[in-house]
Amino acid sequence: MEERITMSSDGDPQSSNARSGMVLDCMVSVLRIGLSCSDSLPSERIQMNIVAKKMHAIGDSFLRFRNRNMK
Repeated sequence: MEERITMSSDGDPQSSNARSGMVLDCMVSVLRIGLSCSDSLPSERIQMNIVAKKMHAIGDSFLRFRNRNMK
């Protein structure tokens, strides 16, 4: 797989890598929730109230990160 280094608007590759890492972490979390929603037996699936809490937590975490790193 090809590795690319992208520059952020301020020219700092580390902040760009941090953003990429955060986006990846959020996507992995969402995919894990999706997988837990698709267990073959309904009794093994995650409850929707838990899904909603986790999705809100992921969104909140992403927004906090984005707001903290905006200049």
